[in-house]
Amino acid sequence: MSEALLVDTLVFRYLKYLTKKYLKKHNVRDWLRVIASNKDRNVYELRYFNIAENEGEEEE
Repeated sequence: MSEALLVDTLVFRYLKYLTKKYLKKHNVRDWLRVIASNKDRNVYELRYFNIAENEGEEEE
């Protein structure tokens, strides 16, 4: 049973790696990020960076 869990974990990590690679290739890595949306890290989401918050911090 633990072998199946390990394979699932590796599949999700590889999927995350491929997604990041794709975003970088198409020059959108600066705008989007891949995050795990639950504690098990078996569901990933693409989210925009919140640039408005970052700009306010740089001005201070």
